[in-house]
Amino acid sequence: MSIRVRLTILFVGIFTVTLLIFSSLLYNAFSETQQREFDVALYNHAVDIANSLDFDLFGSLSIDARNIYDQQKLLPFSLGRSLLQIRRLDGTTILRAEELGGNDLPFQENDFSELQDRGHGYGNVRARELGLEGENVAYRLINYVVKRPGYPMLILQIAVPKTLLEAERRGIRAFFILAVPLIILISAAGGYWFSRRALKPVKDIIAKTESIHADRLSERLPVPEENDEIRHLSETVNGLLQRLEDAFKSQERFIADASHQLKTPLAVLRGELDVLLRGARDQKEVDAFLESASQEIVSLSKTIEDLLLLARVDAGKAAVFATEVRLDDLVLTELARLEKLAKGKGVKLHFDITGFEGDETPNVKADRDLLGHLIYNLIENAIKYSPSSQVVRVTVNNGPRVELAVADRGPGIEAAEQERVFDRFYRVAQTRTTGVGLGLAIAQKIAQLHGAKITVKSEPGEGSRFAVEFKKGLERPGST
Repeated sequence: MSIRVRLTILFVGIFTVTLLIFSSLLYNAFSETQQREFDVALYNHAVDIANSLDFDLFGSLSIDARNIYDQQKLLPFSLGRSLLQIRRLDGTTILRAEELGGNDLPFQENDFSELQDRGHGYGNVRARELGLEGENVAYRLINYVVKRPGYPMLILQIAVPKTLLEAERRGIRAFFILAVPLIILISAAGGYWFSRRALKPVKDIIAKTESIHADRLSERLPVPEENDEIRHLSETVNGLLQRLEDAFKSQERFIADASHQLKTPLAVLRGELDVLLRGARDQKEVDAFLESASQEIVSLSKTIEDLLLLARVDAGKAAVFATEVRLDDLVLTELARLEKLAKGKGVKLHFDITGFEGDETPNVKADRDLLGHLIYNLIENAIKYSPSSQVVRVTVNNGPRVELAVADRGPGIEAAEQERVFDRFYRVAQTRTTGVGLGLAIAQKIAQLHGAKITVKSEPGEGSRFAVEFKKGLERPGST
């Protein structure tokens, strides 16, 4: 069952229940109001008849009918004749309408108690209970106490047909019986049409999304003009497509660059092997070949290690095994590993810690192995670009966050290139250094996995300063 049908069923169900409740309340309110107005008219009719009663000198009771009909009142019970009966307080009948024959209008003892309190009371009676024709004709009965000075109290009973009242009720019931299903049918059709129109943009999004394949990631979904959930959905899917396109392009560039970087040392090794195999060589040439091959293998191994590390950090936070790490201890460990490289270039390494008081230590929550790679790559990069006899300064600063800074006195980086130094396989122009350009890209990715921020400040001819701001030890990597 489609969502369009489910929405229509839900809408019609809610509308039907609401309509039925409303119709029921409306019918009950109408019936109560109609009954109340009917009873008021009947009460006034009883008062008119009571005022028309008279006693002669001998105590005989008479009714002047002209006083009743001269009022020219429009009575709601005009369809049918009224039935009249007069009783004494003990219940004895002293006057009865001819239509009643030998039957009496009903009167119970509890009716008398109500009459004493209110002076009048109401009841219902059927024609068959009175022995009259038309068994289903209903009458409304009023018992009214007649009080005349100097005469005994009497009970006036009047039964009038509710023919017009019930006819009006049947009419409104018939209206609801016909109108309610018709309204529900119209609402169902309207609900289905509106749901279909409302979900058409979703259908278009589905159709467009199904047509987008790996070779068409540059295409985007249409964005509706209305600022609603459909627009938000389109923008969200378009954002996803943009990220997928960027990821595919990055993957393509990565594969192309990685292939080139791996192909070059292998081609060099193969060429030198072919030259060596063509004829006998003296020991000097063999030694030179072995040294060159060793360098190429080291370069190839370093590239493969960087690619594997990059694949690990690309796996995201699932690759991070965070523990409490003392940043100063880890920096000292990596400085020791790079001491040989620094001496080989005649570069001095200087380490300093600032801003920490007493027993306070520069602790961070991090993956020790990945953080070690970050520190190693930043310091190695500074050593490679530093001229001989210069100093690479490594500093750990305390503040709102723990900062690791690595500064060199190298050639510096042009402003236009500073944003690109973290791209994979990118190397600053006009430099002659070894490496394939993955170190800073790996460092930035590791920093991002730890919720850290890495920045660079550099001036051509003045050197560069790379800084990484870490959350302190109690904060979880990746939190904001």
